[in-house]
Amino acid sequence: MPPALLAAGAAGRWTILVVMSAVAPVENRAGLASALARLRILPMLSALMLAAPALAWAFVTRAGQTIGALLACAVFALVFARWLERKLGGSTGDCLGTAAYAGTLIMLASLAIDIHS
Repeated sequence: MPPALLAAGAAGRWTILVVMSAVAPVENRAGLASALARLRILPMLSALMLAAPALAWAFVTRAGQTIGALLACAVFALVFARWLERKLGGSTGDCLGTAAYAGTLIMLASLAIDIHS
């Protein structure tokens, strides 16, 4: 089960990247989201590459469930980003943390499902 926990953590961090790419931080507000928004593409890609080994285990052992979970994370992130834009005018650090928790839970729930053919 520990590899599943690593994959879930990686999926949560990946979900943050999707939210960050879909919605800007709330204007005139100092915080984590504003600080991270200044990052360029190279550090973002580096973060994604660091998550890759943890996700690789999930792809090898449960490819269908992993792909489904990452698609669900992406859909959640895009819907959540749209909601944040409408309600708050952007994202905050707390919003990014919420996205991380949601991505983690989506991946854990997906990997916990034991599908028998």
